[in-house]
Amino acid sequence: MLLPVKFSRIGLLVLLAGALSVLGCSAGGGKRGQVYGKVTLDNQPLPVGAVTYYPYKEKGNTSSVTGSGSIDAQGNYDLMASDGKKGLPLGWYKVTIATSMPTMNPKETTNAPQINQKFQSPTSTTLAVEVVESPGAGAYDLKVTK
Repeated sequence: MLLPVKFSRIGLLVLLAGALSVLGCSAGGGKRGQVYGKVTLDNQPLPVGAVTYYPYKEKGNTSSVTGSGSIDAQGNYDLMASDGKKGLPLGWYKVTIATSMPTMNPKETTNAPQINQKFQSPTSTTLAVEVVESPGAGAYDLKVTK
């Protein structure tokens, strides 16, 4: 009589473990890569702005995790993942760059360099990057134009 109960508990545990493993993968589990680089505008460091990586569904990235980070005065950026974990799940990403940031004061203006608007939207950007476990030097450097 105890055997069927033990078997059903083991079966339930195996089923539960399988379900959790599938959920972990779809929520951005698995291997990740650190993403940081330099943004240049016409071969000069872009001194302000933000970079965002969006999963590139058309190239097979089904993750829901995005990454974003600020650009410093030397053009460098380092991404934080939207799920709070370190690094982004491996795969292809569309990349956007914004140089104008909303402010609380509508009269406030910034002297941010203007870049081509195509780089500011995930639907129009031509920037795409594959996040890999061990990238080469400069793998995530980005070049934009006016």
